[in-house]
Amino acid sequence: MSNPLGTEFLSIPLRNFSVAQMQDSSVFAARRTLTKIPVSQQTAPYYVYPTEDWLRTEVKPLGRGSESAGGGWHLSEDNYNAKVYAVHKDNDIQDYANANAAGIMNLDQDATAYVTEQIQMYEEIKFRDTFMPDAGGVWTVEFEGTTAAVTPGVTFLQWDDPDSTPIDDIGNEIIAIAARNLGRRPNVLMVPPHVYQTLRRNQQIIELYQFSQGGLVSDQMLAAALGVERIEVMWAQTNTAKEGLTADVDFIFGDNALLAYFAPSGGPKTNTAGGIFTWTAMDGGSTIGTRVDRIPAPLIHSIRIEAMAAFDMKVINAKAATLFRDCTAA
Repeated sequence: MSNPLGTEFLSIPLRNFSVAQMQDSSVFAARRTLTKIPVSQQTAPYYVYPTEDWLRTEVKPLGRGSESAGGGWHLSEDNYNAKVYAVHKDNDIQDYANANAAGIMNLDQDATAYVTEQIQMYEEIKFRDTFMPDAGGVWTVEFEGTTAAVTPGVTFLQWDDPDSTPIDDIGNEIIAIAARNLGRRPNVLMVPPHVYQTLRRNQQIIELYQFSQGGLVSDQMLAAALGVERIEVMWAQTNTAKEGLTADVDFIFGDNALLAYFAPSGGPKTNTAGGIFTWTAMDGGSTIGTRVDRIPAPLIHSIRIEAMAAFDMKVINAKAATLFRDCTAA
């Protein structure tokens, strides 16, 4: 469809296309993992539940002719702000003519794929900075990897150490998170690629399967060994070098692992480690707060393909996750 200004809303969801040199859509885990919270207001309060109020029992015997015992909870309010993020790619009309004549590419599709991946990379970076920063300081409980003597409740032996015990480290925290989060067990372990490979080769895990599987550990087996529903490997990459400089490509996520309970769906009152608030009322936006436009740009003799996304990522329950920092010595 089009509007009076000549902008066309493309009927294309914000996802990847099968275009050479692009990252596969499966490498982007932020939206797949976070609790989706569609909102009609761009900014508004959301609720953070103090679990101590829910775990305190106020039940008392009911006396004859008496009122029942009262109880309740106090809600802490915070605000989300679903800012609008955008990026565009301009295609010169001469390039359209050449591409159509050669029949070698679809410039609209390629530009849509490019701006889509730009948004998705930015979301991964926002996820890292919000939930898994190198400096930590986000969650109620965080551990630091070490090669020295372990301090209980503070450090753990890095998982590339032959004497390390990731099954115990993670298993103990599964119990601890459930204890402080109303019985909700963490359902995902999020790891960067080299931490994932380190865990698959860890002696404690290999010993579980050495006789039944010859020591070969699949993703499902790794998740089962560690006691979570799934392992989410953060494969997304980015180039941090400015245009024209030597490329500096690396995985977005560093050396941290996040053990967390993310509710599969919810709203502003959902108990979850973190959520992505998507502004669904943005003009021309989709149910996930995104849109892609095809905009004529006659002053530069081009067609502009522009992607927009309106969202905010927030920690909702800081007790519902544990961050393991510096998981390896590499």
